[in-house]
Amino acid sequence: WFTFWQALCSAVLTLICALPVSYVFSHFRFKAKTLLLTLASIPFVLPAIVVATAFQTGFGKNGLFFRFDINHPLVLIFLAHIFYNFSVMVRIITSFWTSLQGRIKEAAQTLGANPWQTFIYITLPLLRPAILAACALVFIFCFSSFGIILILGGPTYATIETEIYRQAAHLFNLPLASALSLFQIGFTFIIMWYY
Repeated sequence: WFTFWQALCSAVLTLICALPVSYVFSHFRFKAKTLLLTLASIPFVLPAIVVATAFQTGFGKNGLFFRFDINHPLVLIFLAHIFYNFSVMVRIITSFWTSLQGRIKEAAQTLGANPWQTFIYITLPLLRPAILAACALVFIFCFSSFGIILILGGPTYATIETEIYRQAAHLFNLPLASALSLFQIGFTFIIMWYY
């Protein structure tokens, strides 16, 4: 249950953080746009263990940023997942949102819609495929997250991925580890088919 729950929450939280940034990148032109998109992609190419260790060292118990001492492992897991998957969601939504630019906004304004109504009733339904695709991809990444959960969550917050590791490496229960692996592969294929 925790595997599904944390992956869903991580995807939604990443969407909440990525949507305003995607709006800015798709609607405005500025000099540092390419540089910022490139910098936003750096976390995604980092190994998950490096990201988890950095969050543990920086924000964990007695972390480097002692003013932001986050003692709850679940908060650290969500922050690390947002940091790790932010660029994926921003790139997918931004590229789709940029292609929507055109006469839609002017047509809505001509019909008397304010910017908020245009966003809710026109832009958001048109963005739905990109948002669902980005959320599905981030959900898969968080569903199969290993290093972040293992380091930041420990045994208290075990997912299917970390349980496979524990059953195979520590308890040498290979039949259960295999069954969990097959379940995870099957579920991942279903989500990838949807994606």
